[in-house]
Amino acid sequence: ARTLNSIGLKNIQALKQITEWQTVSYDFMYYTTDFPTDIPVLSICSVNSLISNAKSCNVPLVKPISKHSFPAPFEPHTSLEGCRKYLALLRMFPAPAITESAASSIHNDFVKARQKDPSVSQESLHRWIT
Repeated sequence: ARTLNSIGLKNIQALKQITEWQTVSYDFMYYTTDFPTDIPVLSICSVNSLISNAKSCNVPLVKPISKHSFPAPFEPHTSLEGCRKYLALLRMFPAPAITESAASSIHNDFVKARQKDPSVSQESLHRWIT
C-alpha cells in the first residue's frame, strides 16, 4: 500500500480547498490567511478522487460497443481538448442571475434533500450550484 507523507497530505488539502471553495491558504508563520482564487479545475481519475468529495460524472474515454456508437472514431485526447475549450469558453460569459422563482425552487429542493438525507450539507449545495 502506498502512503502520503505530511507534505503530500497538505498538498491534497490545498487542492481540495481550491476545488471546493476557490481559496488558497497561506501560512504567514504567526497566522494563516485564505486568499480567493479563480482557478478552473477539471479532475480526471480512473478511481475515486482524493481531491474532491463531489459526485462524479462518468465520461467514457473508450468507444462504447453498441449500434448507437459515436459517429466518428472516438479519440480521448481530442475529446479532452474539446472539453477544455468548452470550459474556457464558458468562463467568458457572465454568470447567470438567479431569479426569485429559481432561488425558491433551489431552496425547496435543498430542504427536501436534507430531510431525505441528513448528510446533505451547505457544502453539498455549494457543489450543486457551482
